[in-house]
Amino acid sequence: MRHTVLAIGVLVVSGCTTVQPDTSAAAGFVPVPGLYSTGDGTTEYSRTRLNADGTYVDLGEDGPTGQGTWSFDQNTMCFDPDGDAENQQERCWTNGPVDESGVFLSTRTDNGQSYTIKRISD
Repeated sequence: MRHTVLAIGVLVVSGCTTVQPDTSAAAGFVPVPGLYSTGDGTTEYSRTRLNADGTYVDLGEDGPTGQGTWSFDQNTMCFDPDGDAENQQERCWTNGPVDESGVFLSTRTDNGQSYTIKRISD
């Protein structure tokens, strides 16, 4: 699946205000630039690199598979793929808290589809 769950980017995007992260246990993951894996807890489906400039690149085994922009507001992260095709519409995700192993659940806001996400490098 090439859906970017990694709209985990938490940098200030032009026009957005800086959000102070809530560090309580109930707070959801606050994204930072880096490389993230998306999967179901046992299988990795894809990787996404969040860039500090508000862009992202989805990566497959053979290189880039998609790109676009991301934004973050409180616990909701949105990805807007480049292009206007039906499968290139903006999708938003609500991020849950990070567990002891650095994994969190990200759930799509419009249909409840969920994936596990883990930051794997800067």
